[in-house]
Amino acid sequence: MKKKALSCILVLSLILSLGTILSASAVNDYEILIEVIPETILQGEFVTFRIHADLIGVDDSLLDYVSVRGYTAPNTAGMYVIYPDGTSTHYRNDLSPIIIQNGVPSEAMDYVDVTFGTTAPDKDDWDGPSLTEQLGLYIPDFSGFIYLTTGSVHWFDIYKEFTVTEDGNGEEWEGYTPGWWGTTASKLLGYQNGKPKISFAEYQAAVTCVYNTWSADLPWLPTDVQGAYDIYYASPSVDPLAKVKMHLLSHLLSLCQFPGDYSSITITGPLGTFTYTPAEWAAFLVMHYNMGHYDAVLHYADFLNNM
Repeated sequence: MKKKALSCILVLSLILSLGTILSASAVNDYEILIEVIPETILQGEFVTFRIHADLIGVDDSLLDYVSVRGYTAPNTAGMYVIYPDGTSTHYRNDLSPIIIQNGVPSEAMDYVDVTFGTTAPDKDDWDGPSLTEQLGLYIPDFSGFIYLTTGSVHWFDIYKEFTVTEDGNGEEWEGYTPGWWGTTASKLLGYQNGKPKISFAEYQAAVTCVYNTWSADLPWLPTDVQGAYDIYYASPSVDPLAKVKMHLLSHLLSLCQFPGDYSSITITGPLGTFTYTPAEWAAFLVMHYNMGHYDAVLHYADFLNNM
């Protein structure tokens, strides 16, 4: 075996051993919550870690503050990252620790957000380069201390994961608004003058495609052009969800009428930041409509339809 290959194997083994040692030596007496937003991002974009002060399974009134920082902790505190290529880096910053004092930071919330990536405004809090340059699975390991009002101090160690993917060379998505679909239906049915952009047969085919694909989850979907027209010209006083249905139907019709290999789209909204292809967004919107997250569905669908 060549010396260079042997050296690489030894380095990788050392990295994996270090991760195992760190994990084994950490004692999670009390846990805090760290969310990854989003769990999948495009190469060169950013990911946010939301660090909650709420304790899991413990009375929050005992919490004094949470600290994720280097200078009050041993060398293993801070954030340890294993990159997709197997290399690793340990980040500490004595100047900008993450502290949630008494469970309520200065923003009067029970969490703080720390963002990493090429465009992250607070990336320098960790005194490190972008963490999203490489494709693949990243494994950040957050560690620090929980201070209780009783005077006791408890070490925590939390592994999180996120994946960086490339956008590829897909087509750019172009959304079609409820106004476009409603006006087109009106012209095809003879209710409005003007030449429609697509034929009656094409519109009907899109409606049929939408119904066959999603009616099991959305029983209100139309079966013909007239039914689509009725949704687009419904009054909110008759149907409080009329606007949400218009925008959701528009995205589904656009997918059926204009199929293609589209690039992923990143949207930030009420439920967080997500990166999906248009087809994946459809599944997301349908799921959250049925969960009753109507404001969120309207927000994301409106963005997609106006691109």
